[in-house]
Amino acid sequence: MLRIQKAALVLAVLALFASGTRAAGSIKVVKVAVSCSGDDAVGSRICASLREKIRASKGFKLVGEEEARKSSRSFHVNLISEFVDDEHPNYHSAIAVVFTMPKPEPQLDGFVTAWVVVVGDHKIDEEAATIMAELDNGTESLQR
Repeated sequence: MLRIQKAALVLAVLALFASGTRAAGSIKVVKVAVSCSGDDAVGSRICASLREKIRASKGFKLVGEEEARKSSRSFHVNLISEFVDDEHPNYHSAIAVVFTMPKPEPQLDGFVTAWVVVVGDHKIDEEAATIMAELDNGTESLQR
């Protein structure tokens, strides 16, 4: 009798979990194109880390610029980097991050936000995580 009660409890919990998943709805994936320019090591590593974080995300899909232009649920992250220390070019870089909403040609992309930060080589993943957090905030209207 105890086994039957345990089995019934497990089935009830599974049913609640399944109905909760359906109620939450499906994830609306935002397509994200990432463009990086600059030949400094810090900027290149931040770009690679950001792309990996996007690939690992359930809410974002890394796509090329052409595919992003075809979707109304897309975003473009532009990273421009330049080393700032001539004596140690691989340690600190200035990174400009620009978010835009791609539009079909010949329209111009819609500007969302931009910022500049100086990043050291010991903060690569931290800066990529910051960009991801801002990406999540910036795409909130597309995720609904």
